[in-house]
Amino acid sequence: MLLDTKVSWLLGEDNSNGQHHDTEPPRTDRRVPLIDFRLAANLEQEKIQKGAILDFMRTEQLVSQAAFALEIRDDSLGPEIRRGDRLIADPSIKPNPGDFVVAHVLIEDEAIVRKYKPKAGRAAEIKEVELAAINPDWPSIMIDVDNPGRIVGTVVELRRHRLQFS
Repeated sequence: MLLDTKVSWLLGEDNSNGQHHDTEPPRTDRRVPLIDFRLAANLEQEKIQKGAILDFMRTEQLVSQAAFALEIRDDSLGPEIRRGDRLIADPSIKPNPGDFVVAHVLIEDEAIVRKYKPKAGRAAEIKEVELAAINPDWPSIMIDVDNPGRIVGTVVELRRHRLQFS
């Protein structure tokens, strides 16, 4: 009884001997708040308040309580990630080269989503990071001593709804 229910119930068999069971298998998913890019840029200073949540996304990914979702509003990562796609990012996951990340470059008021490209150096002491756009019409952005910033979260899930397929 791993799921706290009988196998016969999961298979739809009636072995209840006249008893009615309302037991449902436990949920393995969790709700992740969908927030705006301005709040994502300031997650360390602000907590996600109930009024700041635009919606929720459900995920079966093992994500931390700090995970959040965003809806893409630009074409900087097209065609891989498109306007209207939704993603889930987790601040507790360290990015690997080539991962998509949510970042806050301090000259901007909002977070951005880009491809993570660390520059030369050992993993423990990376001081320069290129935040690469996929769309050649958009610039890549550097995080370095002249342009400070930080990685807010690593993208762990990307979702596109059917109406958005071209």
